Amino acid sequence: MTFVDASEGLPTLGKLELLDVRQVWKHEAHTFTPWLLANADVLGELLGMDLMLSSAEHPASRHRHLDRRWLRWLRMRSAR
Repeated sequence: MTFVDASEGLPTLGKLELLDVRQVWKHEAHTFTPWLLANADVLGELLGMDLMLSSAEHPASRHRHLDRRWLRWLRMRSAR
């Protein structure tokens, strides 16, 4: 972030700090996800993408029992 002191006309630069993200967002669902939803435009700009987040949480699969069968089948195939 750049701040300009109008009296001097010289930019004042902020300092970047390396942070442990676990200290900033202590809980993914309670702190990181709400922050991400509120700042999707910032993240999209940095990534060069037009992001549209539709919901805070989305299930990975509605058919978990099918996922387990699929994994079991894959394990059997790889064991051959």
